[in-house]
Amino acid sequence: MQDYDLDTVGVLPPSAALDEAGRLIMDTFGAVGCDVRVGATLPALFARAGVGVPDGTDVAGRIEPYGSGRRMISSVLRSLLPAALGHGVATAGEMEAAMAALEADATRHPDRPMTWPLMIGAWKRR
Repeated sequence: MQDYDLDTVGVLPPSAALDEAGRLIMDTFGAVGCDVRVGATLPALFARAGVGVPDGTDVAGRIEPYGSGRRMISSVLRSLLPAALGHGVATAGEMEAAMAALEADATRHPDRPMTWPLMIGAWKRR
């Protein structure tokens, strides 16, 4: 099994614009019932499902420049716009402002290292 831990998205040094975009993403996923940290809970999910402790786990991450990485964040924000509006997470103006701030910040600091969500895997042999 594999799934993401979205809480690992960030840039160094930290960015208020990326933090706000991340908050909107996490709050929207949460509003529709998604567990944004499910990857990190895979071992507990295995145990709860009666499978037992995983035989192993693996974590993969990606780091890329903020200037190009912000495209992924912007795309996710755009795709979540209907859900964010429908669940009262943000207004259209707040989402647009967050995307504009993200774009401006990443343009000012394109070479800062940005971490993506971690992909976490767990497995159990029969």
